[in-house]
Amino acid sequence: MAFWRSPFLDTAAERAADRSLLNNRAHQIMDHNLRLIMENTILKDAKKMMEKLKTDYLLVENIDNHIVGVLTCKILANALMNELDDERSMHS
Repeated sequence: MAFWRSPFLDTAAERAADRSLLNNRAHQIMDHNLRLIMENTILKDAKKMMEKLKTDYLLVENIDNHIVGVLTCKILANALMNELDDERSMHS
């Protein structure tokens, strides 16, 4: 997890905050506001929701209220590009 590791760890510039972050539990730093969409949500609506909520992901929920996956900006962008390519090929 180099991404979360402070560059100051194990150096003369290390601060207590750098070391304490490593000792936190997941629930102490996680986002408690779940951003949910239903699995049958139209992609364009999911995109609008991501923009409105200013988030990079949405958790996908089924009819039984179980999380079945996650929709990220990258996944959404690829899906929208595929949809656009399909529309273009139909008009060609």
